[in-house]
Amino acid sequence: MKVSPGFSFNGVRPVAITGWVDWNRDNKFERDELVLSKVSDTAISQPISVPATALPGPTRLRLILRGTLDPNQPSPYPEPCGGPSPGEVADFTLNVL
Repeated sequence: MKVSPGFSFNGVRPVAITGWVDWNRDNKFERDELVLSKVSDTAISQPISVPATALPGPTRLRLILRGTLDPNQPSPYPEPCGGPSPGEVADFTLNVL
């Protein structure tokens, strides 16, 4: 997987990039489903290892990009179901074979 932050938050860089995959397809992102957690101002390439317990078929991947200098957040990394401020959330479908 390659993620490229192509924007800045009011000139604030770098951004925190966090990703989860719902491997068991229970519609919840759990701590052991975290696959990416980095701060960068350039493209990030991150291999993803599919666990043996992952269910085959369409699986949800959630990526969150958030400015890292937000004084209202104690950590640059948001939770999977919390809204980033400022930032962006995007869900994608992976096909697990």
